[in-house]
Amino acid sequence: MLDKKYNEVIEDLKNNMESPVDSEYARKVITDLTITYLDELNKIEKSYEQKIKLCTSRLEELEERIMSLEEEIFEGEDCLSIICPYCNATIMLDTLTQDKEIECPECNNMIELDWDSDEDDDIM
Repeated sequence: MLDKKYNEVIEDLKNNMESPVDSEYARKVITDLTITYLDELNKIEKSYEQKIKLCTSRLEELEERIMSLEEEIFEGEDCLSIICPYCNATIMLDTLTQDKEIECPECNNMIELDWDSDEDDDIM
C-alpha cells in the first residue's frame, strides 16, 4: 500500500511540475525522507522486540518463583485444590474446615462441597 501511494505521489509530481529537474529533485527529497522514516520505524520495532523479550523472560522467572512459593506454602498443609464448575478458577481449600459450601472468589457463585464422597469412587 505504501509503494502504491509513494508511486502516486511521484507520478503526481512529474505531471504537475514544469521542470523535469525540479520534479527529480522533489522525488529525491521525498525518497530520502521516506527512507529516514522507515529507518526510524525499524529502530523502534527492534527496541520493542527487545523489550518484549525481556518482559517475557521476567514473566517466566516470576511464574517460576510463584510456583516455588506455592509449593513452599502448601507443603505439608492440609490443603485441597478444586476447580470452580462455573468459571474454572482454581480454589485452594483447607480440608480441616469441612465447610458444606464455599463462595468462588472469582465468580461469587456458591459451590457445594461433598466431603463424604471418595475420589476413588469416581474412577470406577
